[in-house]
Amino acid sequence: MWASISCHISTVLSCPHIYHSARQSTILPLGTPIKGLDGKEISEIPISKGTEFGISIVGCNHNPEIWGPDASEWKPERFLQPLPNSVAAARIPGVYSNL
Repeated sequence: MWASISCHISTVLSCPHIYHSARQSTILPLGTPIKGLDGKEISEIPISKGTEFGISIVGCNHNPEIWGPDASEWKPERFLQPLPNSVAAARIPGVYSNL
C-alpha cells in the first residue's frame, strides 16, 4: 500500500504531520475501526488516485491506546525498559518500526 503513496516532506523528525498524495487508487486500512455518522463500523477507507491526505505523527506518538495513559508526558526513561506489547502491535511503519 505504501508503494502507491508519495511523501511530500524532507524530514519526518521536524514535522508533526506528513502529507501524502495517492499515486494510484488504493484501500487504506485503519489501525482502529471508527464509527461513521450512520453508526456503521469503518475499518478501511478507499483512496482515489490524486487524493491528498495527512497523517498525524504527533497523534500517533501521543496515543494512549498505544503508549498508555501517560502517553503525553515526557518520560525518556520509558525507552530504557521493554516497551508495552501495544507498541509492537501498532505496526507503525517508519525508520524505528523494527526496534
